[in-house]
Amino acid sequence: SQTSERFDPRDPRDLASIRAELSRASASASAPVPAPPAPRERRSSSSHSTERRTGPRLVSPPRPSSGKAEDARPVKGILKPGRQKWPEDPTPIREGVAPLKDAKRDGGVPADARWTKISRKLVNPEALERGRERYEAREEFVIVLRVLSKEEVQGYATETQSIRAAREAEDEDRDDRRRRRKERHERHRRERHHREDRDEGEDYDYERRRHRREREREYESHSESDTSEDERVSRRRD
Repeated sequence: SQTSERFDPRDPRDLASIRAELSRASASASAPVPAPPAPRERRSSSSHSTERRTGPRLVSPPRPSSGKAEDARPVKGILKPGRQKWPEDPTPIREGVAPLKDAKRDGGVPADARWTKISRKLVNPEALERGRERYEAREEFVIVLRVLSKEEVQGYATETQSIRAAREAEDEDRDDRRRRRKERHERHRRERHHREDRDEGEDYDYERRRHRREREREYESHSESDTSEDERVSRRRD
């Protein structure tokens, strides 16, 4: 504020001092700003500072192996070691399984067989249930949990034929009952439609006769009124 009070625009010295101050301010503003050091330079400088601070280090050379068991021990991996397979029988025969080749060659049931396999085309499970046999049903065959003779198999085959014949007879009876019930239903439906048509025709005839009677009554009433009016007129003239 003192310089502003002492500044005289008409004084050339004051003008010269002002120009000098402005030139110095512009020079300081246009001077380049130093950029920050790069990260690599920073790290190198920090490493140099730590080296200067810590100093050199002594590193001992690796010791030679002593040849003991602990040095020869292999490195433990993350995978589990493989296990040996369970020893299998060289001639495996499951319990109750009859060798089919031996059965075909000998022409009979093997002595070590404990069940009998029969096709369902020959014997069905219902025949075995009637014979109180223990069995297991499959899609194409049944397995009886004991050895059956040829006579027993033939007996179950005969029982199966009788069961299938009875089932076919029941199916035919059921189809006949269904067909008769359907025919009866169709007959009742036709009779009901015929009755409804007849009732509609009778109702139509009744309505037509009723309208005809009403028209006749109206005509008779009009004719009677006309005759009475004519009589009154003739009486007045007389």
